Parts: sequence; structure tokens; C-alpha cells
Amino acid sequence: MIKLLNASYCGDYTIFCEFSDGMSGEYDLQHLLMSNETPLTRVLRDLTEFKRFFLSSGALCWPIGLELDPDAIYMELESKGKLMPTRLAA
Repeated sequence: MIKLLNASYCGDYTIFCEFSDGMSGEYDLQHLLMSNETPLTRVLRDLTEFKRFFLSSGALCWPIGLELDPDAIYMELESKGKLMPTRLAA
């Protein structure tokens, strides 16, 4: 089971994610926030609210109740060729 160990804001709707297997990548959530019209995505379109993310039990979370599965983030980054060893990513 993959967990997020660290997450940091990169800019716009992008978060740099470091995973428990030593891989990392920049996760762009703009597509998720702009293509889904839900109360949660509307709130996170405000960058001030977006930047309030935190990690809980290895998942990416926001105070409004949205939680993103680290496995899903990992698989998306992997499928797009955006994962790299953390030591090379910095």
C-alpha cells in the first residue's frame, strides 16, 4: 500500500507528492477541479482554500472533507510518466 510521506505546494493547482516507495512527482489537480462541478471542487478552485491541504494517514486531504487516495494519485502519475525517484526529483 502506497502512502504519501510529504506534499508541498508547487503553484496553481499542483502539489509535489513524495511516496513511501521513494518515488515522487508533481500532481496537477486542475483537471479534477475544473471538470467536476461539485460543492467540494468549487471550494478548492479558490487557491487559498486549495493550499490548505494536509496529509492524514498517508492520504492527501483538505479541511472541507475531501480526501484523495494515495494509490490513485500514484497510478495517475505513473500512467502519465510523471513519477521519478525522490532523490532525483529535487
